[in-house]
Amino acid sequence: MSKRLTLYLTAKERLLLGRQDDAVTSRCEIVEEDHGMEDNAKHRKLRAELFAPKHPVLRGLAGLLAKETCGEEQARAFVAQSDLSSIDTGDMLELMFLLGPVGMTSMIFEMLTAPSAAKNLEMIAELTELRHHLLFAQDTTTSSSSSV
Repeated sequence: MSKRLTLYLTAKERLLLGRQDDAVTSRCEIVEEDHGMEDNAKHRKLRAELFAPKHPVLRGLAGLLAKETCGEEQARAFVAQSDLSSIDTGDMLELMFLLGPVGMTSMIFEMLTAPSAAKNLEMIAELTELRHHLLFAQDTTTSSSSSV
């Protein structure tokens, strides 16, 4: 028997998961993602400054992102053209941190709509958990800095 997976999903993501067959959804415990999905320039800039990958492709991405003229489309194109198959777990976590909650949400959405969603359910669950923790940390940081 497959292990039960916890997915932290938005309302739209729950609808997408609901399109999967019962054999897939019965493995899932759904937790509503209730943290705000906001991201801002301050958070993105801080994440980009802290981004310190070891993998050469991701170092190239870091250099690209350091340029003021780099837009989201340029960064996406760079990643899409790159071979990310040899990225280790540490660098993958760095990349998810860099993407932030909005970028991770786009990735989760794409994975849930892909034909391989059922096969990649564990990875989707891990991504939703990472996003959940990042959102929680942002909420905590935002509320503590506004109370100072």
